[in-house]
Amino acid sequence: MKLLAIILLPLLMYSGAPRCKKVAIATGRKGKIEKKVPAIIGNPFVDDEFSIQTKNITIIGGKIKATNTLTGVNKTARFSKYGGDMDERIGNAKGYFTTHKDPQTGIWNIVDPDGYAFYSAGLNSVKKSSAVNIADSLKGIYINTLGSWSDAFSGMAYTPNLNLGLNYKNTTARTKSLYSKRIFPAFDIQFEHFCDSLVAIRISSAQKTDPFLLGYFTDNELTIGSTYTNGPGLPFFLDVANYGGQALADKDPNYLAAVNWMKSQHGGVLVTPAPNDVAAWTGVLAERYYQIVCAAVKKHDPNHLILGNRMNLDLTNPYLMNASAKYCDILSLNNYHVWTDAEIDTRLDAVEQANIPYIATEFYARVSDVPLTSAGYAVKTVQDQADFFETYTMAMISHKGNVGYHFFNAKELMGTTGTWLNPIQAPGSFRKINRDIYRLRSYLINKHK
Repeated sequence: MKLLAIILLPLLMYSGAPRCKKVAIATGRKGKIEKKVPAIIGNPFVDDEFSIQTKNITIIGGKIKATNTLTGVNKTARFSKYGGDMDERIGNAKGYFTTHKDPQTGIWNIVDPDGYAFYSAGLNSVKKSSAVNIADSLKGIYINTLGSWSDAFSGMAYTPNLNLGLNYKNTTARTKSLYSKRIFPAFDIQFEHFCDSLVAIRISSAQKTDPFLLGYFTDNELTIGSTYTNGPGLPFFLDVANYGGQALADKDPNYLAAVNWMKSQHGGVLVTPAPNDVAAWTGVLAERYYQIVCAAVKKHDPNHLILGNRMNLDLTNPYLMNASAKYCDILSLNNYHVWTDAEIDTRLDAVEQANIPYIATEFYARVSDVPLTSAGYAVKTVQDQADFFETYTMAMISHKGNVGYHFFNAKELMGTTGTWLNPIQAPGSFRKINRDIYRLRSYLINKHK
């Protein structure tokens, strides 16, 4: 039963102090850890500290969004030096971040280098400043991960972006032209050598053995899936005009790959692609891309996780998610334009079915009169902005496959001086969500059916 449905249960069902049941959580070793999580008994949801309330927010444009907010967080988790949960150990320390799926509960976890369950609460584009101790500010709101485009800080997990595909598409006039026409040239013979050479340069010797390195992003929002405004990818691959005419198309490995694949699906005949062809081709392209980039990364650094391409398109496409899951350790989703529990459930269905953990690596709502970026929803007040953060993160955390969120981005919280721009959101909402995030996660997963 979904969160919203339960919140609307009659108030008279609530009977005071919550009943709790014990849930056994496998640890990857002999034995189990028992955590107390509340039984679902009425409205509002409560345990000995958590209380979740629902209200409606009217965003810019007039749409009304059901929004959940959190109150009554009074405890602080026992954090490992990496930010992991010292009350849930999963196996022995391996010295680097790994992943683990509990075979009984189906819950995914990142495991920190000391063997503790780790949820990646992150922030993108964090830069060092001479004016303020940024690391202390982030630890004050219980951020444990430096997201993409961030400087590395001592004692915090970080996530470099290798930008392999985005660098490759800029190598020649031809590759630039193809990419501008929604064709990522992953089938070029030289793409594999390019990735191997660039990874050898981009990954330093120090990074290869750094326990605080969570994992690598391979790119950011590389055009692999269908686009919001320019249509699906396969017809672009099949349009000979995009290659400069039939003669040049017949020599281009990307055109030939698309043609040969279409013929293999339709008895040797090249036909106009149907919607399922378009969706399936996205998986073919993703598999080619990830097979090459992941092999290059693992060759030069077998110790650390591969976090994917920070996908922002076609996130409901099962072909894309299944192909990506074959090669990545964690998928990264720049997951905009969803707000309610139902919207987020629908968006995440394909990645949940792909049986791989994932991080929401970008999301954001901006206050309409003080926009710093154009990303995400436009809301009316700073309180609405903070409430969106709470409802979004709680909805993500409630999914068994979700192992982190990375907020977009640092300048939206603290500008360039380290001063909180919206104290209601940070430190307020960030501190509420992150302070006892592991027990909150158990609680939310337990009632998300």
